[in-house]
Amino acid sequence: MSIQDVRDKYEWIKRLEAFCTLAEGAMATGATRLEDLPMPAIMAQLDDYHKETLGMIQPDFLAACLKPKNRNGLLYHVLALHQYLNDFCDRINRGYPVLYHYFTMTPELFWGFDCAPICYELLPVYSSAIFNEGMTPEIDFTEEMGYPHHLCSAQKGGYAAIVQGSMPKPDVMVKQSTPCDPSSMVFQLTAKKYGVPIICLDTPYYTNDRALNFYKSEWHNMANSLEMLLHCELDVDLLRQHVEWGNQAMAYYYKMEDLRKIKPCPDPGMHRPFDTASLIMMGSNPKFIDYFKIVSDEAEDRANRGQGVIPEGIPEIRTLWGYAWQAWDLGMLDWLEEKYGHTYLTCGVTYFPENLAGYVDTSTRDTMIDGLATRGYYFPMARQPMSFADIWVNDFVKLAKEYSADACVFAGHMACKHFWALNKLLSDALMEKAGVPTLRFETDLLDYRFTPKSEVHKYMDDFFGAIGK
Repeated sequence: MSIQDVRDKYEWIKRLEAFCTLAEGAMATGATRLEDLPMPAIMAQLDDYHKETLGMIQPDFLAACLKPKNRNGLLYHVLALHQYLNDFCDRINRGYPVLYHYFTMTPELFWGFDCAPICYELLPVYSSAIFNEGMTPEIDFTEEMGYPHHLCSAQKGGYAAIVQGSMPKPDVMVKQSTPCDPSSMVFQLTAKKYGVPIICLDTPYYTNDRALNFYKSEWHNMANSLEMLLHCELDVDLLRQHVEWGNQAMAYYYKMEDLRKIKPCPDPGMHRPFDTASLIMMGSNPKFIDYFKIVSDEAEDRANRGQGVIPEGIPEIRTLWGYAWQAWDLGMLDWLEEKYGHTYLTCGVTYFPENLAGYVDTSTRDTMIDGLATRGYYFPMARQPMSFADIWVNDFVKLAKEYSADACVFAGHMACKHFWALNKLLSDALMEKAGVPTLRFETDLLDYRFTPKSEVHKYMDDFFGAIGK
């Protein structure tokens, strides 16, 4: 078997790898609009599978990605993703067991073992973001098997892909206990179906030093358990290499968080979803450093020239997103910039404060595990919902003031019930303490059928149209 054989065996990997090839080719043409792409020449070079994949890509998404302000971010992210897929398939080809992990932990530790690590929720997000049909067939498949509709579409899509053979079955699974019950349920369901071990990291409720130290001990226990389950020792030198890559990437990430505080915001909103995906694959390969560097460098260059990312003459509406973007309509973020001057400052799946997460000390095995545990403890959408609602509310009041926000959007994922207990508290606090109005509505981050695109755009038209007057 070869790496290509592995790709061909798993449809989701094959399709995403084909998208990477197509995106790299589209960027190489220099086109900045869909209508400028030399389609006859492109089609003449494609095999039937790549032609089919090209027809599946969302036009609005591709059109936004081709724009000069967005294109380099997408290109460098795609190059890093492409390398990740190659490395993942290479490890499977070498006979390494497949390790599925939860998204609220950067994966450097897993790359230090003889395994093929992948985030359970990662490819469902890409599928929803890139392709017209998203992963709605997989969601429906899982629900027809009896999995409840009101639970998370990210895990439903991933589960179906594994059962249908579009993704490899797991050999071992790693899951921290927060932030949501749906994810814990599907991890248990998957582990039970395939008879594989699942390592669960108990996440403390509090956020004091005692709680953090306990969580660090859970990571050490996880590393020890993986050595037994995978029948190999953690390669400390290999771990150090991946951790160093992660540290370098985080340096640019922290810089970007500061750059977005500048008026006008110099960083396009479409980078936020790529940021989240890059964090989930942090340290997997050095090309993720290149992604964060190019995005940071471009934003710094705009800031130095006093330029933003919205059209000239449109007032900027500096916006926080209290939860997250909708994967199935990432082109909307560019549309909001162009039409309303909306700039995307940060959100619940990108806010990663340097003063808390910091960098990982690479001195020893223990310091690296401690540092990765600390990063996981403060990972976006891990720290806030694991404890008191005050943490989430206070974070966003602080962010509203630091970023000089004009508005907030709380597009709440229907499966994340823990967020719906606090969204009114959040919106009230933002208005009372920072004078920031909030648009609140329910959606599904990965299933476009729950709240249709036309309805979401109407919400945006009404809200930002009123603010912009």
